[in-house]
Amino acid sequence: MTTPQPWTSLYRPIKREDFVGNKQAVEELEKWIRSWRKKPPKKRAAFLYGPPGIGKTSVAQVLAREHDYRLVEINASDTRNKGSIEETLGKAVKQNVTLFGQKRMVLLDEMDGLSGQQDRGGVSAVSKIIDQTTNPMILIANTIEENMQDRFRAILKKVKSIEFKPVSSAQIVSKLEYISEDQGIQVHPDVLMEIAMKSNGDLRSATNDLETIASGKKTVSPDDLAVIGQRDRLDSTPNILHKIFTSHDFREARRTINQSMIKYDDLYEWIYENIPIVLDDPYERLEALGALSRADIYQKRAKTNDYRLLKYFFDLMTGGIAFARKNSKGEGYRDQLNAAIMGAGLTPSLISTI
Repeated sequence: MTTPQPWTSLYRPIKREDFVGNKQAVEELEKWIRSWRKKPPKKRAAFLYGPPGIGKTSVAQVLAREHDYRLVEINASDTRNKGSIEETLGKAVKQNVTLFGQKRMVLLDEMDGLSGQQDRGGVSAVSKIIDQTTNPMILIANTIEENMQDRFRAILKKVKSIEFKPVSSAQIVSKLEYISEDQGIQVHPDVLMEIAMKSNGDLRSATNDLETIASGKKTVSPDDLAVIGQRDRLDSTPNILHKIFTSHDFREARRTINQSMIKYDDLYEWIYENIPIVLDDPYERLEALGALSRADIYQKRAKTNDYRLLKYFFDLMTGGIAFARKNSKGEGYRDQLNAAIMGAGLTPSLISTI
């Protein structure tokens, strides 16, 4: 079945069963919405933050509908300065119910559009309106926690902050499989996984990519991937390897899968080739090779049986390697780096590279 609607619109969540990922964030937001039943809670606004394309706005829309709120949506990018914010948002928060008696909820989307120099007083105006509102307010920003303090300092103490995280590759693959089947298109599993990996957890961009290469076709092969380019926020292979071998945190090491600009199969080979260089201790080297061998088993099983097993492949080839290194100084890695520096006519840095 074909449709003129973009697939991102056609498969946008309309009920909670359509949500993909971020279960904890959804539960936190719903708990905050329920807190309005008797009287306004201490924090009258919820601040949903996270990278784009992971469902923040859709979750707010669906939960508002399920809790019988009339959602008033305002785009912060269209009301960038203090005056327009006070006029548009100020009016919205003062109207408690519709003409038919339905409760109102206010959604201010793209809050990150208020953080520029030209947005004079925009965030401060929102902060004052939070104090005045008698309606639930949901604020949404495409930002990560590290960038929030300076940009949204005026509101952070007044809001219920809820983090939405990138959607996992496995969850994206599952959603893309559903879309492919619904469209009557046979898509090679490697294509779905490659799209998911390139998306960096952005379900919307993954859906766009699938539509780009699959729309109007009956079958899609890996050769069709050539029409889509790499996503932003990708990192170079040396930096990715450095993160894996130096990380002391499993999540940090695991995130490199979504940050790498090369295919995960190629990254596996790069890790394998660098183990003897970075890991000086023979026992640590053996432990790392054992992690890679188990990763290889999961990868083969995933491709023949169940793609959900790729989770363990990614865990072992990143976190397994990171945890294998305990005492190694990375002398081989440092020697190669110093040789490259001297080859460029420079003096090797005294700062440790690992």
